[in-house]
Amino acid sequence: MTKRRKKLLISSGVLVLLLISGYFIAQRIIVSKIEGFLKTSLPSAVSVEYKDLDVNLLIGSLKVDLASITYTGETTGKLNALVELEKMEVNGVKYLDYLFSGNVHIGEILLKQPQITYNHDKNIPSEEYRSSKVLQLNNSIRVENILVTEGKLKIIDRATDSLIMKTDDFNFDINDIQLNNKTIKTKIPVLFENYQLSFGNLFFKVGDYENIEISQVEINTGKSILRDLKLYTKYNKQELSRIIPVERDHFNLNCPLIELNSLDLGFVQDSMFYFKCPKITFNEPDLKVFRDKLVHDDLKTKKLYGTLLRNLPFHLNVDSLQINKGSIRYTEKVKAENNGGTVHFSNFNLSVQNLSNTYVSPVKTTIQVTSEFMGTAPLQANWSFDVNDRSDAFMFHANIGKLPANNMNQFIEPNLGKRVEGDLLNTVFTIHGNPYTSSVDMGIKYRDFDVIALRKDGKRKNKVLSNAINVFVDNDSGSNSNSLREVQVKEVERDQTKSVFNFIWKNVKAGLLKAMVKE
Repeated sequence: MTKRRKKLLISSGVLVLLLISGYFIAQRIIVSKIEGFLKTSLPSAVSVEYKDLDVNLLIGSLKVDLASITYTGETTGKLNALVELEKMEVNGVKYLDYLFSGNVHIGEILLKQPQITYNHDKNIPSEEYRSSKVLQLNNSIRVENILVTEGKLKIIDRATDSLIMKTDDFNFDINDIQLNNKTIKTKIPVLFENYQLSFGNLFFKVGDYENIEISQVEINTGKSILRDLKLYTKYNKQELSRIIPVERDHFNLNCPLIELNSLDLGFVQDSMFYFKCPKITFNEPDLKVFRDKLVHDDLKTKKLYGTLLRNLPFHLNVDSLQINKGSIRYTEKVKAENNGGTVHFSNFNLSVQNLSNTYVSPVKTTIQVTSEFMGTAPLQANWSFDVNDRSDAFMFHANIGKLPANNMNQFIEPNLGKRVEGDLLNTVFTIHGNPYTSSVDMGIKYRDFDVIALRKDGKRKNKVLSNAINVFVDNDSGSNSNSLREVQVKEVERDQTKSVFNFIWKNVKAGLLKAMVKE
């Protein structure tokens, strides 16, 4: 072997040894930097533990097995959050960028089977969640894709050790994430592009009385879908009436499918939260509501919808809200000896335009309804108001087709102790109102109308009282088969402790009395 060749082999061997040594040294430096970051650079409230950490410089990957992350509250010193991971994989890491600039550029982060437990404590000051100790980042981070698979989330009320929220099979995919010292101080601390989020078996405690359950949720930048939503009172009717201090609806809402097109959430100038959605659709919702009027009245002032929208603590902008083929049953209990009376709407279709507190006058919120009232009578209604009009003026118009009067008895008999007979052939009314007073223009056509007063047993006819009542009631609207009996009632006073629907009924009642009672 010549000396030249021998030198070449030696040089090559040394170079290979240097490269191998350099690789392991660089890998050790990377591991040391990562371990040092996890030990010294994280806030004192955050702790990270793991079973194994493996770095591969050749393919730019990092793998962590059986990791756990804990966050301890600065105020309470108790565990606020725990994240346990089966495996975390970081792929496509640009290690040279990190070595020479300190900036992190990652191709993908994969989190497998994370289990997240958060202990909510209402006594923790909100400032702790925005602590400047947590919001310090000297170098930028860019991740092309973050993928979370088969996760679980649980939120516990620390004071009562009760469940606030739970979901299974949590999956999340988000693209082009950017994080730096500027973004991390904003309400949404990262910039990102497209995202997909799905989870199943959602349970959420709405408040002291109601819960929500949803079997499947899919959220992305195009269309979001909620399947099998249930919003319900967690107590039965008797128990709710026993524990509430004032009247409150007992309700049960089931909706097989809710669709939200192009949902957009965020903050205006990093301060005011906004909710935007061009279209929301509820398909075949079924709502049952029960109100026990034997419980003490809630004497708080009830705001009209214009005021409620105007005073929302966030920007709401829903161009169109649709309800397709819904049903509503409202039961009201007035007397202790029965279970109450019911009114119901089937094939209920609703279209709301401009459900928003961001539009500028003269744009109005408009509501259109078509339905079958009490199983037979076609109903059309139109409702409009301007959310920017601080007088809260509104217009409500309805047209109700032929309604056999005895169809109303399932509500009238238990609550009023009376029965009606005959036919309401057509009822049309228009209400112009504000939070205090209104006027109603009504036209009605009816025939063979009769009011039957019942005895205390609610079954037998009280002949004397029935005859006395019908002395004052016209049993027919008139001989002209094509005309409506038209009346107007001015200055209908609103009871501000009652809902807007009570106000509408009060107007209808005033119109019916003037149209049907003999002068």
